[in-house]
Amino acid sequence: MSHVWLIRHGQASFGAADYDKLSDHGVAQARMLGEWLAARDIRPVRMMVGTLRRQRETAEALAEGLGGAPEPIVHPGFNENDADSLLRDWVAGGNPAPDKAERKAYYRAMVQALMSWHRGEIHGSQSFVDYEANVADALRQAAEGTDRPVFCVSSGGTIGQMVRTILQSPPEMAARLQMQVKNSSFTRLAGRAERLSLLSFNETPHLDDRPELITWS
Repeated sequence: MSHVWLIRHGQASFGAADYDKLSDHGVAQARMLGEWLAARDIRPVRMMVGTLRRQRETAEALAEGLGGAPEPIVHPGFNENDADSLLRDWVAGGNPAPDKAERKAYYRAMVQALMSWHRGEIHGSQSFVDYEANVADALRQAAEGTDRPVFCVSSGGTIGQMVRTILQSPPEMAARLQMQVKNSSFTRLAGRAERLSLLSFNETPHLDDRPELITWS
């Protein structure tokens, strides 16, 4: 039986010139997760990660907390959907441009853009069909060949996509799930590579004593 842990990256730098970089909060979140796992002797046989900087930095801080981890295997299927390109296409279709300074309004617009993408109304940097196939391939590779934990550092949208596929929910559910995934949370899957089940979603026990470190963006 495969055991796949989907780990969302730590808090990135929302609103900064370079979003794709962990904040100090994000580094602490990932390191604390590693320490929590090490204290319970939960260690990965493999680490997988996307190509994004915030994912790589999360894997590094996680490994530091663990006291060491395997060198991550890179698979672009763990990358986030390209929110900026989706919003550009959505705005080009006649919708109002959201202001990042207004977080709630920005994320409401993001959900609407994601749903348009799922319906094939906008394309962004890649079609939803291509994204879906890449995500499925990453998850298949993560679940192959071992009954020991495989840690996969990914992003909220991709974790939402993986969960909605396992639950056989409509594509629009991925956008709803994406908005719930906390930074440095883990979601656990188990089963055979071709038929995984959801064991838990969006857990952050490593932050129980530090609620001020719980973030979503």
